[in-house]
Amino acid sequence: MIAMLDKLGPVLWTTLALLAVYAVQTLRRWRYMRLQQFAEFPQIEKTSLIWGHMATLGKLFKKGDPRRHIDDVLLEASREQGNPGVVLLDLRPLEYPMLVICNADVAEQITKASPRWSSSTPKSLTLRNIWHLTGQNSILTAEGEHWKSQRRRLNPGFAPQHLLTTLPIILDKTKHFLGHLDRHANSNTEFSLDQLLTALTFDIIGAVTMGQNLTAQIPGEESEILLAFMGIVASYKTRKRPEIPGTGWFEERKRRRLAAKIESLTKDVVRQEFARAISGGLDATKSRSVLGLSLQGVEELTPELLQQTSDNLRVFMFAGHDTTSILMQWVFYELSRSPKQRGALFDELDKLFGTDVDPATIGAKLLGPGGAELLNQMTYATAVIKETLRLHPPAASVRMTAPGTDFQLTLPGGKTICPDGCIMYLNSYIIQHDVNVWGETVDEFVPERWLGDTSWMPQGSWRPFERGPRSCIGLELANIEAKVILALVARRYDFVKVGLGELELDVNGQPMADEKGYYKTKSALFNSMQVTAKPVDGTMMKVRLSERATMA
Repeated sequence: MIAMLDKLGPVLWTTLALLAVYAVQTLRRWRYMRLQQFAEFPQIEKTSLIWGHMATLGKLFKKGDPRRHIDDVLLEASREQGNPGVVLLDLRPLEYPMLVICNADVAEQITKASPRWSSSTPKSLTLRNIWHLTGQNSILTAEGEHWKSQRRRLNPGFAPQHLLTTLPIILDKTKHFLGHLDRHANSNTEFSLDQLLTALTFDIIGAVTMGQNLTAQIPGEESEILLAFMGIVASYKTRKRPEIPGTGWFEERKRRRLAAKIESLTKDVVRQEFARAISGGLDATKSRSVLGLSLQGVEELTPELLQQTSDNLRVFMFAGHDTTSILMQWVFYELSRSPKQRGALFDELDKLFGTDVDPATIGAKLLGPGGAELLNQMTYATAVIKETLRLHPPAASVRMTAPGTDFQLTLPGGKTICPDGCIMYLNSYIIQHDVNVWGETVDEFVPERWLGDTSWMPQGSWRPFERGPRSCIGLELANIEAKVILALVARRYDFVKVGLGELELDVNGQPMADEKGYYKTKSALFNSMQVTAKPVDGTMMKVRLSERATMA
């Protein structure tokens, strides 16, 4: 035994010495990463050697309702520091360090085209976290020429003039939504506006982009694609970020299974559409879906094209339903507590569509001669939409440049930093709540700010659909949907918030206005993180037919 120890001694001591050297080098490397690498970047507070900014983030969440979206937390922290333009959050080793972009000028530097990146800075690697929803080869994540070729192929389906031809589809799908509202008005029951609007926008996006009837608004008859997609979305709602590696494996397994099913189903849709196209069964001049238009002139459905097209359909389902659903939830809530603004909207709708609030009458005018011009003349409605998107943007963009790229950002004041290796989180919520841009009414619902001359607004200060070459391709579709829904719904129904954010009533049961004319609320409605930023309670509502509707 002694002889064996004598033999092992040198090996043991050498091993211990190497481990000690490794430990010292690792500690030095860690100290550099934590305390020096981004030391000159603006930070909420000094980073901890052990925890980075994770403990700091935890403290910030504890200042309010812990269900709040991280954007609310970061806005408060940014304002406390006078909005330095960017704020660093070191979340290693659970996530990449995150550089939160809080300034429009800085954001513009990231999203503009440049000689190095013709389609703007690359998307973040963290988008792989939602690949089960969007696929890996879509327009969302593609770069360079791959992105350009996809965008060119998809542009015809999202051209404004083409989208106007989808008005019959949008109106038809909205009939089911109106039916659900009528039912809840008659029964005086509470309901989730999120659920109704999500079903409506799924039906619209399925028909417009794929030519498919997802039957999202008919309980028990939802399509297979929709059920699988909603299963993945539901699994993300319970996901904690940042997530400890190795946890959540059961949900991950479920997501993979559902993603495989969605991929199979969407590829079948693409194959069927392509087969009709090449057989002559699909007249190119009559094809109305984005999918059909994107396949025009395609002679061979290669595996690569099949995968890209399938993944793009998934992106359209995800972004196309979510953005408009969230927008309209906040539109109806903001209008419900803003009597002056609601009155101004009603005056415009009366002028354009007449005082008859029957959806059939309004729909006939939209489909008749001059229908497109009626949409263009909805200037106050457009202001309502823009102001709602300013206050409550549903999502943001994340970009990333690899270490060694030497990408430079110029901050307010002229200082330059290199964010290589950081997630660049273009926080439209903070940018659109910049008091230096929007003034004392920054947190108020003021559609009037969008009327008349808007040249005072700094470039890039409004960016809910992002800007630059990679701005959202579905912007115009979302605008058309929102205007149609407003025209049909706003004057026909009175929405009453239930629970969080409900109105404060006087002894006579009437809402009480504050000094600025907005109705007082018992509490504040806010967004939580549910893949995107959505009202935390699903926007629980009651609805009743308006006085005009009951008199008709």
